[in-house]
Amino acid sequence: MTTDNPYLVNTSVGYLAITDNETAQETPPRKWNYEGPFNDLTQINAVYYTFLVISIVVIVVGLTGNLMVITVILKHRSMRTTTNYYIFSLATSDLFITSVAMPFKIISLMADSDKVALNNILCSIAEFVMPFFVFTSVWTLVAISLDR
Repeated sequence: MTTDNPYLVNTSVGYLAITDNETAQETPPRKWNYEGPFNDLTQINAVYYTFLVISIVVIVVGLTGNLMVITVILKHRSMRTTTNYYIFSLATSDLFITSVAMPFKIISLMADSDKVALNNILCSIAEFVMPFFVFTSVWTLVAISLDR
């Protein structure tokens, strides 16, 4: 007698479904909980290109705005106040997020779900850099709010 919910045992070949009468049937491995024709929804062309266009727009706007803030504070001596130094630090951190962390994240999100987009070294660098710049930005916001 077999049950409706077999136990799945991971093997080097795939998954084996072990039932009550201890017969083994090979079943294909499931990677996602999503039931549909795609492994993940970013494989749909409309979702893929929409995400890519929005990400590129955010990067361009972020780079432009943060570079303008940094340039104004560096060029005009009257803008060099304590509060503006905090804003300068925030703009620098956000500049690094948009120029370094976001491209790594886009590469990893846009790659096929079955393939590795970055090698081990780049993956290690990306996994360190992304949270580092985000935490720098967040703690700069905390410092600004404590200064006020």
